Amino acid sequence: EQYMAGSSEVKLYQTVDDHNIDLSAGRCDAILSDIASALDFMGTDQGSNVAFTGPIFSGGPWGDGVGGAIRKEDTDILEMWNNVIAEMLADGSITEITKKWFGRDMSM
Repeated sequence: EQYMAGSSEVKLYQTVDDHNIDLSAGRCDAILSDIASALDFMGTDQGSNVAFTGPIFSGGPWGDGVGGAIRKEDTDILEMWNNVIAEMLADGSITEITKKWFGRDMSM
C-alpha cells in the first residue's frame, strides 16, 4: 500500500489463489506476485489470458529472491551449496534451467 498509494486502488489478498481467481474473473486489472507462482498460474486454463508486464522488482520491500535453509552447524553443506550456485551462475546453467522451466532467466 505504501508504494502504490495514490496511483492505484490496492487490495491485499490472503492467498495467491485468491488474487489469481480475481485476476482471471476480471475483478482486478493487475497483481504483484512472485515469478514462480505467476508462471504456474499462467500455465493453467484459468491463467491463459494473463501476461507479464512491467519490470521485475527485487531488493528492498520486494525481497532478495528465493531462499533455502541450512542449519548453522552444517557449514560443509553451506559451503558446497554456495559453490554449486556460484558455478551455475558462472557457467550459465541457472539461466538455462530457469528459461526451460519458467520461460525466462531468473538468475538475477
